[in-house]
Amino acid sequence: MQNTHQTNTPKTRLIALGFLIILSVLALSLLSCSSKKTTEQETFEKLNVGDIITFGAYQWKVLDVKSDRALILAERSIGEMRYSTSDSMTKWRTSAVRTWLQEHLASNAFNDEERTRAIEVINKPDPNPYYDYVDDDQDVRDRIFLLTAKEVVQYFGDSGQLGTSANLNDQYNANRIIEHSTIDEDHVWWLRTSGRSLGFQPIVTHIGVIYLGGVPAAPPTPDYPGNTRPGVRPAMWIKM
Repeated sequence: MQNTHQTNTPKTRLIALGFLIILSVLALSLLSCSSKKTTEQETFEKLNVGDIITFGAYQWKVLDVKSDRALILAERSIGEMRYSTSDSMTKWRTSAVRTWLQEHLASNAFNDEERTRAIEVINKPDPNPYYDYVDDDQDVRDRIFLLTAKEVVQYFGDSGQLGTSANLNDQYNANRIIEHSTIDEDHVWWLRTSGRSLGFQPIVTHIGVIYLGGVPAAPPTPDYPGNTRPGVRPAMWIKM
């Protein structure tokens, strides 16, 4: 009698082989994702001051490391823009730069896992160390922000001269210079410290001098080398 239940035909063998191939591909994919996640976790757990890491779409320098977190600063500016849209909005709390950074953190420049690593911190209004002026009286909560002049000195070299003149021009200028992200020029970058008065915002110049008097924060913000606006060089505290 002919057996009508043939279970080992060429067609059956091909189907079984296909299932095996699919299962193998899925297993390798899961293993790869798990390995990548483990590598990323190990990278963040072993951060040291001075390390250069990739976080989101950018390269960052590790400025400080605590037990469970690290302070990172963009190696280059990630954009260039006026600090604010009007003289009355040049406080860090109400600035166009701060608004843009918060929106940028929520953009596709960072994935969901990276956004969860960003730690919310309280930033207080930062008085100008030379002009003894502060432009606000309210704290803000930020997960991405600009450095103050004091923080730049703290992390890039302290000659003890900050606040003794309107310009900090010392032996650490070279440490504070950054390259423009798209053209072959050194780039000016904004600080969040209060300027000499409302409407002026401190910068680090293209030669690394901290200019505490500040430049006009709103239109018309002056052009700099390469016909550029001051750059946005953000910092973040991230979980390790």
